[in-house]
Amino acid sequence: VIKEIPSTNTHFRSIVVEALALKNRLSEIPKRVNNSIRKNISDSISYDSKNLIRDIMDDMKAIDAIPSNLEVYVALNKRLETIENQHQDYADRFNSIQRLFNLTKQDNIQMPHAVLIEIDEVTKLYEGIPR
Repeated sequence: VIKEIPSTNTHFRSIVVEALALKNRLSEIPKRVNNSIRKNISDSISYDSKNLIRDIMDDMKAIDAIPSNLEVYVALNKRLETIENQHQDYADRFNSIQRLFNLTKQDNIQMPHAVLIEIDEVTKLYEGIPR
């Protein structure tokens, strides 16, 4: 449709339509939409990855902790039970990140390098969770 707009000014009675300016503005819209989509997707992946990384790291610290007394042992045991129950939540969150990332590949949406690093980090951490 944009290609059909003439590159010269058009006169309608006493109104002058600057067709070239209109054509340039309309051709920018798809670029803006693509940039907005790219930013929203990368922000979403980054936010979800950071949160999942944080949660997994917290759980890994609890798994590696050595209880110093009975009270700490009981608290740690409860924490480990909670961690065991969170495996499905982690799986769902990880799969959501991966699905979104795979869609960006299919649609040739370039992700910022920092987001790619976060995806790699969350993948390594998720795959390293003891089951």
